Amino acid sequence: MPNKSHSNPSGRQSKSAVVSGDNQKTRSPEACARLVALGVPKEYAESFKTFPLTPHEATNRWCKKLKTPHGWKVFYFGALNDWQSALMRYRAEVPPRRDEKCSKALKP
Repeated sequence: MPNKSHSNPSGRQSKSAVVSGDNQKTRSPEACARLVALGVPKEYAESFKTFPLTPHEATNRWCKKLKTPHGWKVFYFGALNDWQSALMRYRAEVPPRRDEKCSKALKP
């Protein structure tokens, strides 16, 4: 019997991400419009690869959920009114993810 304690209580799936034909995650039109309203250019807002941050409107900061050795944790990178410095701080502090196949090939 599957464990239902971690399931979505509403039974709906999240609409914030859509997988495109080339297997890349892109944002939904609603999420993209929300980022554009916050000042992020549309070219950046469409893809998680070009703009990985999410607005955390309760604290008025840009955030990203990252995996740590102790589990997933939300990290904050700057004020909502300054998306460029938040993105620069994210790129400076978070190492780029390696492809799973490459990291397995590098292990002895």
